[in-house]
Amino acid sequence: MNETRSALVVDDERDIRELLVLTLGRMGLRISTAANLAEARELLASNPYDLCITDMRLPDGPVMQVCDAQLLGQAVTNLLLNSMQALEGEGGRIMVALAELPDGTEISVEDDGPGFPAELRFRLTEPYVTTKGRRGAGLGLAIVQKIVEDQGAALHLEDGEAGGARVRIVFRCGETAVEPERGRPHDA
Repeated sequence: MNETRSALVVDDERDIRELLVLTLGRMGLRISTAANLAEARELLASNPYDLCITDMRLPDGPVMQVCDAQLLGQAVTNLLLNSMQALEGEGGRIMVALAELPDGTEISVEDDGPGFPAELRFRLTEPYVTTKGRRGAGLGLAIVQKIVEDQGAALHLEDGEAGGARVRIVFRCGETAVEPERGRPHDA
């Protein structure tokens, strides 16, 4: 019997909650929502969830970054898929953050899964190096590395604050590449 996976969406903005309910519902997930921490705690006390999505840490206002938006979107999608696979069957948390730095911009994806094995961390961006055995081809992070480098940014694989994995894409001022087809800045 195939059990329906569940998700809890916690956000103080009703529009965001509704958008996530629609999106995750299309993926076949059973969704609960909470507008604040008290509601979330109540739901978490009475229900197990496979996935919990909370307010993304985003800066106020737009962040401008010269990049190929489609390729950068693919890189972030690959990172999210890696985090989801790392948490598969165990539940957990994935946090996406966008931050303005004094000298650039940073996008990070962090989970509270098993993290990166210390012995492989510095090789995980090489083609065919994987922690997933036969389930992985070892190309995801290699592709992300290539996209990030082509955008003039740097990729950092680190331990997350909660013990999982954190991947940061860091753009430094003056070191970005121009979007190949349009050559104009995009909101990151």
